[in-house]
Amino acid sequence: MRQRRTRQEWQALLDEQPRSGLSIQRFCQSEGITASSFYGWRTKLRRGESSAPDPLGAVESMAVRHKRDHSVSEVAAPSNVLEGCVGDVSVIAGLMVDKAVYHLPLYRQHQRLLDSGIRVSRSTLLNWVNKGIELLRPIYQAQWRHILHSQVLAMDEVLIKAGRQGQGKMQ
Repeated sequence: MRQRRTRQEWQALLDEQPRSGLSIQRFCQSEGITASSFYGWRTKLRRGESSAPDPLGAVESMAVRHKRDHSVSEVAAPSNVLEGCVGDVSVIAGLMVDKAVYHLPLYRQHQRLLDSGIRVSRSTLLNWVNKGIELLRPIYQAQWRHILHSQVLAMDEVLIKAGRQGQGKMQ
């Protein structure tokens, strides 16, 4: 039966391997794990210890360049649109545009983010899109009300038969 190990247990195994004096292959055989699992966890845990900034991490301030005097100043970053969300407006808008305009499903967008080194679950992406839609709902409703109350409704130029039905030709 397969045993599930915690992060701490994998870290202990990774620390123990060099002290054992065995090759990775032999160490994995003695511990009853596959070499691919060993290498995968080693990579995962090393990434976790990386000091590289998270691409979707919280930004507290940002640099702004002024065109007139070519100076640079630091200003507070704008607050996020969604409470507790690490993705900012541009991420959420990009997801929605890619999905609606470019017909790129969320699972493909998820794969693109993973390929870029950004780890976000698919359910999180779906929640961001749903919350973005809810934020746009008042704009949609205002436009809909405006269209319904206008005196002229715009139509496309698709030809349809209109008129009274009678014997023979359309009248």
